[in-house]
Amino acid sequence: MNVPNRTQWLCGLIGLALMVSACGGGAAPAGDNQATVSQSFTVDEDVTVTVSTYNGAIEIRTGSSDQVVVEVTKRGGGETDAEAKRDLDNIQLALNQAAGSVKLVATHRGQAPADSAASFVVTVPAGAAVVASLSNGTIAVVGVKRDVTLTAGNGDLTVRGVEEGAITAKTTNGNVTLEGREVASLVASSTNGGVSFHGSIAESNAANRIDVGNGSVRITLPGDTQWGVDALTSNGALTSDFAFQGSTTPTSVKGTIGASPTFGVVVRVKNGDIAIKKQ
Repeated sequence: MNVPNRTQWLCGLIGLALMVSACGGGAAPAGDNQATVSQSFTVDEDVTVTVSTYNGAIEIRTGSSDQVVVEVTKRGGGETDAEAKRDLDNIQLALNQAAGSVKLVATHRGQAPADSAASFVVTVPAGAAVVASLSNGTIAVVGVKRDVTLTAGNGDLTVRGVEEGAITAKTTNGNVTLEGREVASLVASSTNGGVSFHGSIAESNAANRIDVGNGSVRITLPGDTQWGVDALTSNGALTSDFAFQGSTTPTSVKGTIGASPTFGVVVRVKNGDIAIKKQ
């Protein structure tokens, strides 16, 4: 019988260690300055999912009715490769579940380098409510039917697929693109960027409102919609496919269409055009 010598024994241990590392659990290296962390939670379909990061992107889509699945890609930043690799330890994740909610948060310990980020890809039930926020980056939510609330410092916001839920989307610098059917309430704003909504709004007394500093607004609704609007641009033009009853000027309209308007929308733009379109 051959007895392995010391060199063979050490090589075997090293090979086993490499194999265990490659098949590890929640965290896997994605490069010298990147790492990916994944986790799943068993939930009820009406769960509230909160996602927050300092820099990066947030993508939320729909999947199983009883699972929330999250994948976070951490990217270290710095002037050198060594600094970027060390920065990974400064990116802190808190992925937690409580009764009726899942909270997914990325923060940075100390001041974050410009290229440091934590980006989320999250799969949620279609009946989930979503709250997402970040300082710098984009947020996209597709297929979620319930309430969606998005906030960004610098970045574009996109929501598609809401049905009978409320949409709130606010960014300082970025465009806001919204689509939904029978939306319960609509609140959107951008200091520098445009806002568009395509779909339908439910009958309600909700305070539907769109505010833009520098950028355009485009609202597209079914042609048979009976509704009211109070829209004004300070520097720009207003065009409408709907013939409202009320006060109209080249830059404003305040009136209604139809015998029984079911909702109203307020639009305010400082510098930019307003277009009101029929589907």
